[in-house]
Amino acid sequence: MARLGATGQMAEEVDHSLEFSGQYVDTIVNNLHALLENYEKRNILIIANKVYVQQGFELKKTYNKLLANKFFSSSENTDFSPVLINANTLHSETRLMLLSAIYFKCDWQKSFNLKYTKEEPFFTIETKSKNVAMMFKTSFSEYGSLDELQTTAARLVYAF
Repeated sequence: MARLGATGQMAEEVDHSLEFSGQYVDTIVNNLHALLENYEKRNILIIANKVYVQQGFELKKTYNKLLANKFFSSSENTDFSPVLINANTLHSETRLMLLSAIYFKCDWQKSFNLKYTKEEPFFTIETKSKNVAMMFKTSFSEYGSLDELQTTAARLVYAF
């Protein structure tokens, strides 16, 4: 969605970051639309996209039409006040926010044993947490780390 509204240097940066370089925007959008359309018909994956625009600003009608037709999304004008989002999260010049939520429901290829599931804190921000059911498993799997994000991720395969 961000790439559709980008031009010039911003478009180049998005293309580079998402490895879209050399591809036509229409091809990228149509491929993503086909993927979204495929999953919309199943109960495995639900994707919700929304564009929030600062009150007093408008998106082009053609962009809104693309959001609806290609991304099953829409835009909404809002006030980026501390009520909506933490005031320290956004820059004072922020005018647009793209949000995506993904709900994925599928069985694991190698199931977790429920007897090892227990309540643990899940941090929504650095200082706030909520207890949620955490799965636990000891096994070998592929993993990778991103030091700049202080992140480690493991590859857990789903059964389709």
